[in-house]
Order: sequence, then C-alpha cells, then structure tokens
Amino acid sequence: MLNWSITKYKFTLGLGALGIGALLSILWRPIFSPLMVLPIAILPFVLFVMLEPGDFPDKVVRFCQIFGSVWYLFWVIVLAIGLALEPNLPADWLFLFSFCGPGLIPAVWVLGQALGLGPRRPIGLEEEVDTHAEPPPWQ
Repeated sequence: MLNWSITKYKFTLGLGALGIGALLSILWRPIFSPLMVLPIAILPFVLFVMLEPGDFPDKVVRFCQIFGSVWYLFWVIVLAIGLALEPNLPADWLFLFSFCGPGLIPAVWVLGQALGLGPRRPIGLEEEVDTHAEPPPWQ
C-alpha cells in the first residue's frame, strides 16, 4: 500500500489522468464523450487519494489501490496500442503521452507489492522508534 502526500499523487497520477483524458478525447472523440473520459481518467487518482491507509481497513485500501493500478495500466496500454495503430497522429501526441509516465510509478509499485516483488509495509507510514524512552512504571 502507498500512503503518499496528496502532492505526490498530483504529480504522478494527476498528470497521468491529464494525459489519459487528453489522448482519449483526441483519439476517440466519436466513441467517448467528455462525460465518459473524465471518470476513466481520474478513477485511479480518486482511489489513491480518497482511500488512505488508517482511514479505511487495510484490505479495502489494498484492493482499491490494486484495482486503480490495473485500471491505469489498462488504459495506458490501450492508448499505446491506439497510438501505434493511428495513421494520422495528432501533432502533440508524444507530449500528451509523456504525461502518462509519472502515473506508472505508483501503479507499478502497488502491483509489484501485490505480486510479492516489494516490501510489504505501507510506504509513507514509517514509525519513528524512540530508543531513549523510559519503560512504563508498572515494568
């Protein structure tokens, strides 16, 4: 599970949502209306920001982060395939697709943890241990 600040999520998943939303609305304008593009693009960002470890049970947060990561990766892959197959690419396609890159950091990290490839502790919840604290009076 990730427990980053909202600023880190804005610069990773927020930029990714902008890139996904812009490319979906440019490439498949006849298929996706703007009202469909918005939820598709911002769902991972909303799941990571609204469901924080400590506020909800760990299983719920872990499931939602894994779902948001799979959702994000699915749409990035769909956009990559769509860009590869598109004969008339928009002039700014590379710039917009580069916005999807930072969002891959939390998505790949969460999926790596889910597959057992990373640490199992929540990132960002490191507890400081006071080694000089006195024991309680009953000990």
